Amino acid sequence: MKLIAFLCIEIILPCICLGATTSNTVNSLLREYGSQDRTVFRSICNRPRAYTDVYYVCLYLRYRYNNDAEILLSGIPQRKSELNGLWKTDEDVFKNVTSSVNLPPILNGTGFVQNFSGAIYALMLKGDKEAYGKYFFIYYSADGEFAEGMQDQISGFISKYPKVVLRDWPVLYPYLKHTTLATTEIAYNVADLKSVYKTLCKSSAEYSQTTCHEVMSYLDKISVSAYKHSSTQK
Repeated sequence: MKLIAFLCIEIILPCICLGATTSNTVNSLLREYGSQDRTVFRSICNRPRAYTDVYYVCLYLRYRYNNDAEILLSGIPQRKSELNGLWKTDEDVFKNVTSSVNLPPILNGTGFVQNFSGAIYALMLKGDKEAYGKYFFIYYSADGEFAEGMQDQISGFISKYPKVVLRDWPVLYPYLKHTTLATTEIAYNVADLKSVYKTLCKSSAEYSQTTCHEVMSYLDKISVSAYKHSSTQK
């Protein structure tokens, strides 16, 4: 029995040895985080994988263990088809889970994709220019609930962090031009948002007139798009 256990942990991948599903492997990896033990992580994640669901979990955990942005960003692929494994992780995580309280603690009661994109989102807030490109690549590749979730994150980015938006506008704007926010909460609070941005632009010489003008123009476009959208729904 001990020999079998040793083989499972140290030599043969647990998912193969025990006949476990990918869902079991993913959840075992995520649940191990926070403990002193990294046995599962080492046995699974030290082996190269080609953008599978387990690959993305290993990438995320490697980033969390090392707190190194380069690990996370450099591990994100360049082709949309290679993100299929990322979308599958939520299916693995939620399989046989009846309540969010039963999810691995590292996920904070939400899905893996939300945590993965949230990690890149946090790097954007810190001013990591590469993170913007990676984040929006994932967003453009997403659909359904994943796209909606990231759309809400982008909306929150603009409404909650105006100083960051103004600071990084030259990097952010090229991506926002191809992003539709007409159905998000931000679309119905444009007037208040414009007031916040105007105040910041007037009170600080840090932001150029060009940046401030483009931000105001962008907010106006969101408002117009929201009006058109609401009209078509009547």
